[in-house]
Parts: sequence; structure tokens; C-alpha cells
Amino acid sequence: MSITQDQQQLEKVSDNEKDQKSTEQNASESQTPIVEPPKSILDANGFKIIKSIGSGSYSKVKLAFSENHKASVAIKIVPKYNVPEEFLRKFLYSEITVVKFLKHENIIKYYQSIETSHRLYVVMQFAENGSILELIQREKRISESRACDFFRQIMNGVEYCHNQKVCHRDLKCENILLDERMVIKIIDFGFAKCYKDIPKSSGQEKLESALPSVSKANESIATKKSSGIKKKALDPMLSETYCGSFAYASPELLKSTPYDPFMSDIWAMGCVLYAMVFGRLPFDDKYPGRLIRQVQQPVQFPTSVHASDECKSCIKKILAPLKRRCSIGNLREDLWIQTAYTTEKTRSLPRSLTSRNSAS
Repeated sequence: MSITQDQQQLEKVSDNEKDQKSTEQNASESQTPIVEPPKSILDANGFKIIKSIGSGSYSKVKLAFSENHKASVAIKIVPKYNVPEEFLRKFLYSEITVVKFLKHENIIKYYQSIETSHRLYVVMQFAENGSILELIQREKRISESRACDFFRQIMNGVEYCHNQKVCHRDLKCENILLDERMVIKIIDFGFAKCYKDIPKSSGQEKLESALPSVSKANESIATKKSSGIKKKALDPMLSETYCGSFAYASPELLKSTPYDPFMSDIWAMGCVLYAMVFGRLPFDDKYPGRLIRQVQQPVQFPTSVHASDECKSCIKKILAPLKRRCSIGNLREDLWIQTAYTTEKTRSLPRSLTSRNSAS
């Protein structure tokens, strides 16, 4: 055998050995179990994140699909160690506690909250059609009949809250959403005040027990403020906390005196109604001093937008001094509320039904 033939034979043997080693290596790798990356807490609970849909000072909001609820949901994600302790204590856990027990068609639905050592996840109903503010921005303003339909739903939701001894204290166009059927959903109960005992969430209890220094500091400040001062007993249904947005704040709230938060909710509802009909807010909040003067005067209407006298009359009953401000019960008897709503209901009926009714 020649040297060339010997070399070729050796190379062939070498190639066979390489193939055999490669086969053995592949067999060995196939026997090694593939380690999947650990699931996130949301994946483990059946939530598939779709996209980000918003963010706030201390939180982000994600759109997700829930395998358990078979529906799209909004998940508020709050990092627990990057936010003030007071925010967690007074607002976030308080919001969860309140919204968990509110069950109404015009209140956003609460599904669940998930807490880890680093984050809190609050899972809520997703309202596909955005906020009333976004609707006004898209359409410039809303027709009277349609605005009346929305306003009646807002009244229903707020009246339910008030009957449950809960005042919202931050009603505004941004906090009123529309679902896929254009049904009103009131959101953001972070500033809500509840005047009846509700069992606290486990997260709130854990946090309060973990933050004794904060509560003691607050008690100390309160003691110093009250020491040596004879203070008139405060009506238990009044509030001393300023919260919400300037543009929607009632005159009594802007005066920084104890105020009725239930009646302030009604004032804010009037601001929302005005914004829907006229495409702008009734009062200018750029300068607080001017705002305080404006809210103490009769509300003015822009001449560039036509609105019925009945609609303007209804708004005047709401954006009125406290002693003359209309209650929700009285608002239901208002002529514009009744007639405009009836018109909207008739428009939404099938054509055959409206024709049959008119024929009869």
C-alpha cells in the first residue's frame, strides 16, 4: 500500500472517530434537561402582558390578558421601595380596601392584587374606550343628549358610593372611563374617604405594622398642633383634607375650611358635565387667586357654543353655593336630565321600534 493510500485510510478513520464523538456528544446533550427561565409573578398568575398603557408619579399601568378571567385587564404596578411610605399607607392600600367592596356597573371592577417583597400589582377591569377627557379632546364637545346619558351614569355611580358612605374626592374627566359598550366606569379611589368600617387589606395591615415610626410621627405632629388650642368639635362627616384637582374643587374646599366631601363630589360632577357640553372647564385653575374669585360668582357660559337653556339651568343648580347646591336626588327631577335622557334613549332604540311607538 502506498503512502498516499495509507494517509487516506488514516484520514477516513479519523473522520469516523469524529462522527462517533459528535453523535455521543449530541446524545449526551439530548439527555441533559433544558432549564426554562423562571416565570414572572404575572405569568405564574395567568397574566400575559400586551403593552404599556400609562404611567403615573409612582406607578406604571400595563394592558394584559387574563387567562383566569378570559378578558383584557389593566395592571397597575407600584414599586414598593421607590415611593413615599405615606403614599402606600394613605392612598394605595386605602384605594384597594375601598374599591374591593364597591360593586356597581359604573364603578371600575377590581379583580385582585398581588404583592411581592418589591412590588404591588393591582389588577382592574380594562376600559377600552379611554376617558371622558380623551373623548372631549377627540370630538371637541359632546352632544347634550349624549352628555346627559353619560351624566346620569356618573350620577348613578356617585350616588351608589355615597349610599355606601364613600366620597370620591377626585372626580374629574380623567377619572371617568368608558368601556367597550361606552358604559361609564369611575376610577381612581386613591383620595376616597369612607365613613364606615371596612376590613383592611392584608397588605395595608402589614405595611402599617412595619411602619410604626411614621404613625408615631404623625400622632406627635397632631398632638403638637392641638395642644393648648380649644378646637370646636368637627362634624364627623366633614373633611379637613384638601385633595383632588383645583379646576374641580368646590368653593368651600378652596377656602381651606372643613367641608362636606359628598357635596364637593356633586360640584365636581357639575364641572364634568360643563366640560362635556362646552368642551372646556368652567373655571380657570392657572391662578389660584382668580379661581377662588371665579367659583364664588355665578357660572358663565361661552357664547361660541350653543346649549339649551334647560341644560344651562341644570349646570347652574350644581355649580352653586353650598346652601343652594342641588342634591343627586333633586337632580333626577331636573327637566333637562329627564328630557335629554329620554331623547338619547329613543335615538338608541331600533328604528322599527321607534316607528311602531310613534305610530301608536
